[in-house]
Amino acid sequence: MNMKWKLAPRERKMVIGGGLLAAILVAVYFVIMPFLDYKQAVSRDIKNKSETLKQYLHTKSEKESLQARKEELNRRMEKAAAKLLNETVPTAAANQLQVIVDGLVKGVEIQTRRPGKEERLKEDYQRVSTQLDFQCQIDQLIPVLYEIKNYDQGYLCLDNLDITYQQYAIKAKDTKVKPLRVALTLSAIIRYVAPEKKEDKDSGRVKTPVGAAKA
Repeated sequence: MNMKWKLAPRERKMVIGGGLLAAILVAVYFVIMPFLDYKQAVSRDIKNKSETLKQYLHTKSEKESLQARKEELNRRMEKAAAKLLNETVPTAAANQLQVIVDGLVKGVEIQTRRPGKEERLKEDYQRVSTQLDFQCQIDQLIPVLYEIKNYDQGYLCLDNLDITYQQYAIKAKDTKVKPLRVALTLSAIIRYVAPEKKEDKDSGRVKTPVGAAKA
């Protein structure tokens, strides 16, 4: 026996409405919600990658800046090293400095010439100096100081300059201008190389005790 169910219009509307609601819930749960989760995941991934890219660009910029500063520092060091004295032994460097000074101090009567004190500046550098005493007129001293100031072949420092003028009882016929007495100290920089230690010639020898019988 076939039985047919007839739904009232109101019931039919409820069934249709329930079906639509179920379809909407299924669509939201299985379609829309996963899409929103995926969208949020993609957004987080893009944000993280954007931050990583920013950090990379910042690090790259700092690295390039440090490299540029390092290259500039190396150029300055090479330029500075070119102005050091060639000698690395203080005694030989003092002699080299003296030759340079002799070429600058011209036309004056040098009375004494002696090496100055040596001074370690850092682990790899040392200052050497030379001291001069001479007599000259003021018009002779000015060119000497000019040559020292404008020396550009290396580092040359005027550490000390003493000028003394001795007054004399000038006679009526004495028109000679008395000379100045000048004492100056000039210094330069060298790259210090520590001398090699000589091996003890007696190392490894067995010393015979005093009073031991000879074979």
